[in-house]
Amino acid sequence: KWEDVHQAALLRLKCGLTSNEVMAYFDPSKRSSLPVDANPVVLGAVLTQGGKVISYISKALSSVKWRYSQIEREALAIDWGCHHFRMYLL
Repeated sequence: KWEDVHQAALLRLKCGLTSNEVMAYFDPSKRSSLPVDANPVVLGAVLTQGGKVISYISKALSSVKWRYSQIEREALAIDWGCHHFRMYLL
């Protein structure tokens, strides 16, 4: 059951994850990092610079990809993250 207290907590979380203390604009002169992760149903990646987030992304996997081994899902996350952020990384 979703109540007002849950909605308020979600809004606080969203504000915290997108605040100036956590996020920044991309700076081509700074070194970039792209940590990625995968679990059986979703891929995730975060483009960062100097400990600040530039962008978050996630993607649900198809039922076929659910059957991939963990190492294959991690490799897929690397490929997908690099492809998604290619303009920043190049």
